[in-house]
Amino acid sequence: MTNRSVRTIITPKVVAEAVRFAALAQDSNDVRDYLDSKQHYLQLRQRGRSANWFVRAKGRSQKIGTAIWNGGDPEHLSLNEARQRAGEVYYAMPARRVGAAARLLGWTWGDLDRRYQALLEVPRKVGKRIKRPSRATQDDVRLCFAKPEFSRWQTLRLADLMPLHLIELLHAVHAARGHRNCEKTLAYVKAALSWAQAEKPLESGLADRMPWWSTLKPPQPSAHEIEAMEARTCALVAAKTKFTIAHLGELLVKHEQFCAERRGNEKISPGIRWGIWWLILTANRCFTITKLRRDAVQWDDPRNIYSTTDQPWGLAEWPPEQVKNKVTFMLPIPPLGLHIIRSCMLDWDVGVSTKRGLRDMTEWVFASTRRRHRADHPDNPDPSVYPNSLAAHLRALRGLKGSNTIDYLVDLPGFWPHLIRSVTTNFFALHQLTVPPAAASVMLGHVLPSDKEIDPRQMSATTKEYYLTAQNMDLKTIAMKFWSEALIEAYVNAGGLLPMPSEKDPFKPEEPGWVRPQFPRRDSPTKSGR
Repeated sequence: MTNRSVRTIITPKVVAEAVRFAALAQDSNDVRDYLDSKQHYLQLRQRGRSANWFVRAKGRSQKIGTAIWNGGDPEHLSLNEARQRAGEVYYAMPARRVGAAARLLGWTWGDLDRRYQALLEVPRKVGKRIKRPSRATQDDVRLCFAKPEFSRWQTLRLADLMPLHLIELLHAVHAARGHRNCEKTLAYVKAALSWAQAEKPLESGLADRMPWWSTLKPPQPSAHEIEAMEARTCALVAAKTKFTIAHLGELLVKHEQFCAERRGNEKISPGIRWGIWWLILTANRCFTITKLRRDAVQWDDPRNIYSTTDQPWGLAEWPPEQVKNKVTFMLPIPPLGLHIIRSCMLDWDVGVSTKRGLRDMTEWVFASTRRRHRADHPDNPDPSVYPNSLAAHLRALRGLKGSNTIDYLVDLPGFWPHLIRSVTTNFFALHQLTVPPAAASVMLGHVLPSDKEIDPRQMSATTKEYYLTAQNMDLKTIAMKFWSEALIEAYVNAGGLLPMPSEKDPFKPEEPGWVRPQFPRRDSPTKSGR
């Protein structure tokens, strides 16, 4: 017997072909199977002079009708009728009982969890583009699948996973952690299961399963959650409208005051203190700004038109995996930015590495000071400041975290790290005649329409074409100069003085060994500045 099997979308043309082969068949040894790729369980089998519809799923095969018209045969089904009937049979079809040996086949949820997280650690091809690993996504998925609600899933076979399991899981997560966590849980479960079925159908045991999970939706938020969502939306709109660059100046003054008053175990780490400055200066996302490597800083940029011997400009670069749009990002760094970077590295090197007796150094500009238990984390022995730490510090300024009960920002509208992008956008919108809108956009890391046609792999990072064309450094420089000067002015007007390192350079104890950024002089400095 010769069996020809093909996986395709069954169309009227395919049905006509099967009927034609049946009419020409000489014996029952001539077999052709058409497996539908639209409904995985639907099969059209031509065997000898017959052409019948079957449903093959859950370890079973059931005939549902014939594709050959024979004078009013009640078993005849057109293609549309076969699809409808197949769906009815499939969802009513009980799963076949399997023995203990058969149950060992296919992945458990625990197997999928490990494999999917390993997948996120390497580059992937998605469509026509290469998707780089994202540490933020890896952490998000790891924390999601580590929820105790998943504990009962660890030994559950994917082939045995049913809608009821996922629905119960979502309700449990919703009850314990809220609607947003419920949405993210469903999104990551769907992504993992869809990957397993598409890329590892035989190993996972999902080859003959319909992707039932794709149609599931999270539970509706409760009335209380909806009220909270509306309140957050109103607060966001109000904050975007009210918070200005003048408020940023006041915030930085209060931030410096708060840091100066912390002593002993409450002392603010260099990565947090200078990280707040860096956040407000660069106006980029927390994950990106905290992932700045020391060797990715260029201390002098000869192509920068504003760079001078007295006030040099530098350059910072982030690789694709540390940027949201997964494209290499370069940013011109004004004198204030270079001062922030050098001050942070000095405070960490002296205050953390030397005074605390740590002999290991760090590759990060904004490095974490939590080093005691890094042996328990061999995958990340040298952590940078965690992005959420900046938001936690702002809550501490409000008296909402830690031992501090004083609201240092009581006179300021609400502010959180991501709001800096709205403040910056609003500021540039008021100065469109001075700064081109495209300059503000590229400074914030947005991709211009013309940039999509540029392949950075074909250019060296040192070439003029890449510097100007792919990175739009001329536009970024205009925006950074205007923004940094306005920020310094706002800070000084709020009573701030040039922030200086907390530690002394052992080789130059009198003053830091670098050029300080120029700050306007004030006749009567206040105690709030440092």
